[in-house]
Amino acid sequence: MDYIRAGTLLKPRQAVARDVYAENAELTITDPRLRINGAEQTADDRPAMVSAPLLSVDIPWQGRFTLSFKPRAEEGFERAGEVAGNSLVFAHSGNIFRIDCGDRIAVGSGIYNIYARKEPVEDPMRFRIGR
Repeated sequence: MDYIRAGTLLKPRQAVARDVYAENAELTITDPRLRINGAEQTADDRPAMVSAPLLSVDIPWQGRFTLSFKPRAEEGFERAGEVAGNSLVFAHSGNIFRIDCGDRIAVGSGIYNIYARKEPVEDPMRFRIGR
C-alpha cells in the first residue's frame, strides 16, 4: 500500500489585501527587478528610487501600465494585484508581473490592493512619475 500526501507545506496567508486609506499614499520603488510569469527581465534603464501616487512602468512587448493604490475607477483603473513588503504583483491578459524592490513599496506592514490601467507603449522597461 502506498500513501500519497497532497498539499503544501506553506501556511496560507491570514491577512487580506485592503485599499490604502491615505489620500496621498505613494508607491515607492527602490532598485526594482521585474519578473514576467516568473522569468527575470533585464533592464537598461532602472531608477535608484521613484516615489509617486501614480507610477507608470513600461514593460517590453507588454505596454505601459500606470499603477495606483487608489481605485480611480473613473479613470479606467481596475484592481489588478497587491503590494506586500517589498513586492508588487499584478496580472493582465494572463500574464503575472512581479516587481521586487530593495525596500518597502508602501508605508507600513500591511498588504494593499494595487490598481492598474494599461496604456500601449513599446519602450524598454522604464519607470515614470505621472498624475
